[in-house]
Amino acid sequence: MNYEKDNMSVYVGTYHKYASGSIEGRWMRLSDYDSFEEFEEACRELHKDEDGPEFMCQDYEGLPKSKYRESGIDWLEEFFDLMDKDDDELDKIFEYWDEVYDGADADTILDRYFCESMSDSDFGYYLAHDLGCLEIPANLDPYFNYESYGRDCKYDFTETTSYIFSAN
Repeated sequence: MNYEKDNMSVYVGTYHKYASGSIEGRWMRLSDYDSFEEFEEACRELHKDEDGPEFMCQDYEGLPKSKYRESGIDWLEEFFDLMDKDDDELDKIFEYWDEVYDGADADTILDRYFCESMSDSDFGYYLAHDLGCLEIPANLDPYFNYESYGRDCKYDFTETTSYIFSAN
């Protein structure tokens, strides 16, 4: 999945309107606002017809499903803190949150990033030759089982669809 800052958006309504049979609200793209405070003010302006609106995120796009919350908008503040990350970094972070989510924060996930996902055989070869984790004499190289080695080594890593991360 490709996550990009320009795709992060939520449909913001209120519980009062929803309970009254209305889904009145608006899609709001996070990148249209310079800060969470500016976003929050825009939500208040959108629902200024209510006194102390209780915001409801009725749908979302471009955000990891593990982080989505229907109630309130405070949970979105974390994503404004990520706006300085490039789209490649966001992709790694969001995919990790979607597939692994173990409570790791964004910086920890980026620190754990090891390499792009690959087959067990390619991973074994990468570890042995490109990283120099093993010294295999040239005459034995054709007999070495890189697939088995790579598969066994992956137990020490966390793999998502597109990436391999070091474990803790």
